[in-house]
Amino acid sequence: MDLFSLFTIPLVMELLLNADAGDVMSSLLGSPEDITCTDPFLWLNTIGYIQCQRECIRYSICDVLQFKKDQLECRLYVASNCYTNLDPNIYLKRTDINESVFKGCDREGCPASICIRLRGGQHTCVLSKVIAEYNSSGANFVEVDGVFFGIHTDPHLVDDSASNVCVSYGGRLAILNTQRKIWMIITAMQARTVKPRYLLVGAYKDNGEARWATGETVQSTKVVIRDEGSCFVLRLDDNIIDTSCTYRWPFICELTSGI
Repeated sequence: MDLFSLFTIPLVMELLLNADAGDVMSSLLGSPEDITCTDPFLWLNTIGYIQCQRECIRYSICDVLQFKKDQLECRLYVASNCYTNLDPNIYLKRTDINESVFKGCDREGCPASICIRLRGGQHTCVLSKVIAEYNSSGANFVEVDGVFFGIHTDPHLVDDSASNVCVSYGGRLAILNTQRKIWMIITAMQARTVKPRYLLVGAYKDNGEARWATGETVQSTKVVIRDEGSCFVLRLDDNIIDTSCTYRWPFICELTSGI
């Protein structure tokens, strides 16, 4: 190992391990803005700061990103949901993202689409279900372990329109078959300006037992059977409770193919 590497590598490691991540990244990639945003159209988890910037560039409607370094969370916003304010988290405008992180997607992005990076520094634009549903219905999306969930706060009837909305963009009423999915969805619900207390999910009652639409038993310890109907909603306190299938509820879709 040469003398340059001998001294440079420990210095870089020291910066990454001990320095404030926001300060290090800001000095390299531009200063965080003194702004606050509400109701992200997309919420990504277990992601780094640079990758968060790349995701903002990929989505044409992303004007501002927020990165929570302690939780490795990335939230993407449109400008109309942001205002000037001090905030302890990192906010960065799309126009301030350094071109070195683009990786084939230019700053203008793909109108009403998502930019997909190709080999050789090229990119292509494809229609985005996330953008389409946000633009048409105001749905907010949360990513959990690679699966995208769309939260629709406009109530629909379960037997037709709610499930049809999910199917219309390649999805289904959400199967929340892990506690992590439930926790992340509830966290996203609580972070909204208008908080839905209930979300219709893809479960039904079979001989008095709660089952997901896939046929598997709902394993949550907080399933509440009240004999009020054959459908189920996720409540803000993380209980999954039965309800009438004729009621109108906000609902949550799960994308089963593409984003």
